Amino acid sequence: MTQIIDDVLREKVIAYLKDDEGVAEVLGSRIFPEVLPGNLTSFPAAAITRTFTDRKRSKTGLTGITDSRVAITTQSPRKKEAVAAANAIESAMEKLNDTRDMKGLEIKKTDLADQDDFYVQQIERHQIESEYLVTHQNEE
Repeated sequence: MTQIIDDVLREKVIAYLKDDEGVAEVLGSRIFPEVLPGNLTSFPAAAITRTFTDRKRSKTGLTGITDSRVAITTQSPRKKEAVAAANAIESAMEKLNDTRDMKGLEIKKTDLADQDDFYVQQIERHQIESEYLVTHQNEE
């Protein structure tokens, strides 16, 4: 079994997305850290992980700003559901450019950096992998 390591940003992303009306309407509470549970029977679902962190520095030290990459994978046996989940998440992430707040974490900017969609034959699911660049204050 994979050990899930605590990650403040990932947990804030999950909490933020679960509280977003559009995301909740499509995914409910089926948003998980790192990987989807193997026994999952209700879809669509999403898994969230931080893939990269760059804490910004200047000549005087850390600036208090971090660039992080957050990978969000949506899956469903039905492509329409996987797409709807990815679209709802994208909309919620775009809202952060206006609100600038993710559960108490100051957000400077979010951008969809990359997105791929494909069918995973071994598990018979459509999968959309979205990678977001999130510029934020250093998390506590």
